[in-house]
Amino acid sequence: MTPAKPSSESESISAPTESATASAGLLSTALATALTAEQLTQLREQARHRDCRFVDPSQLRRVAAFTAGRSAWASAVLGTPFTGARAATLQELTLLDLAAAAEPEPPVPPRRPDIPTPQEQAAAARARAADEAWLRLAAALPVPVTVAYNYSGPLHLENYVSGADHILPTEPVSIGRLRRSERSSLCCTPSRSRKLLFDQRDPPDKRTPTCKACLRTAYRIAGCPPDPALMGMTAKQTTSHPTPHAPATLTPTGTPSPHV
Repeated sequence: MTPAKPSSESESISAPTESATASAGLLSTALATALTAEQLTQLREQARHRDCRFVDPSQLRRVAAFTAGRSAWASAVLGTPFTGARAATLQELTLLDLAAAAEPEPPVPPRRPDIPTPQEQAAAARARAADEAWLRLAAALPVPVTVAYNYSGPLHLENYVSGADHILPTEPVSIGRLRRSERSSLCCTPSRSRKLLFDQRDPPDKRTPTCKACLRTAYRIAGCPPDPALMGMTAKQTTSHPTPHAPATLTPTGTPSPHV
């Protein structure tokens, strides 16, 4: 009875492995490996008859290096999910080593499309609402305006900004007590002018203003109530993307410059 037990266990273990390869291997194997079902069966038979009583350190290193970033290929070869070379059995290591020699350059499976997280979807929805609110505000303003980023801060990186996007009229403004020259921000004052530095070559498209002082002034001269979707946005939440470093030529606020 004792000798019959290992044979029944080996049959119960090998049968699901081959059946899983036959059913799920049509999709996963076709994407992850170019080895046919017949070749995989032969490799499994070879691995089954190899002496797998001791760990070969060189084999372990080879398999670990080859399967790095190729877990889909290893899963297709094994017929079971691959969790790492050090978690594999000696027979699985031998099988992967044989398969790597038979297929030294496995096909690269297609990359799955990036699915945004709920937080990213919510942030994108807030950014769209702010963009729409800005378009409505810009249409209600009595003067044409553009949006420019303030480069006077110390850091201007792709994932971190220290300045805000300001509203700049493209022609002189004289509304009530408000006086602004062309290309000076709506929030500009004598004390703030030295802290405002714009690059007039910045493309205004896809920029949403984030300067709260500019937005409050814009809503006041437009005669409409502030939109929370726009007033609640920060520089990091908008779709504005300043260049990673300050441009070579910058124009202080209030200095006329041709519109680009």
